[in-house]
Formats: sequence, structure tokens, C-alpha cells
Amino acid sequence: MKKISLSFALLSLCLVAVAANTKIGALVKAADKFDGKSVTTAGTVTHFQAKTSKKGNKYFVFELEEGSDTVNLYGRGELKAAPHDGQKVQVSGKFEKEHKLPTFSVKNQITIANEKDIKVLSK
Repeated sequence: MKKISLSFALLSLCLVAVAANTKIGALVKAADKFDGKSVTTAGTVTHFQAKTSKKGNKYFVFELEEGSDTVNLYGRGELKAAPHDGQKVQVSGKFEKEHKLPTFSVKNQITIANEKDIKVLSK
């Protein structure tokens, strides 16, 4: 029984390590595989915007680039320390191949649950 538990624990650690190292290119190229799953990836921030919805709810959006590959990021609320364009960050959140809204859709989106899901790697 101990051998099975240890094997399972090692497998779990390996899976976490793989998720932590998911490249943006892999997310984009295998979007079906990652759709609806929690992912962690890193890249360069572009097009950061803090916004307020028509209902008055604060949110933010930006793109994360790695080479020529890009994913879209979305989070609710207001960031105390917002990332800026050109900054390298690591993000964790739920990946969606296509996030559908009433009037438009966003492809390859990672939804961030809170500010702790953004880790600055370079200033």
C-alpha cells in the first residue's frame, strides 16, 4: 500500500511540474487538450487595461506573449500592483479555448481568480 501511495504522490508532483511549465505555444497549439483546465504559464505582458463595466464592476485584461504566441488574460477586481507592458510575469488560472460572451467571444483566455495568481518575474 505504501508503494502505491508513494507512486501516486510522485506522479502528482510530476503533473504539477508539467502544469507549471506549460508554454504559451503549447496552450495555443493544443487548446482542446487544455480547455477548462487550470494552467500556469509565463510570458511578457502587452496591452494591459484596467476597466470598469457598465454595471460598475472593475476588471482587467491583458495579453501574455511568448515569441509569436499569445493568450488573453482576464481578471475581476482592481490590482494593487498592476503589471505593465513589457514586464515578464507568471500567471495561473483556468484556460478556455473560447470564452463566449453575449456579444463576442475571446479565444485562448486564462481567467485569473485573484491577484495572487500573477507573479512578477521581471520589472
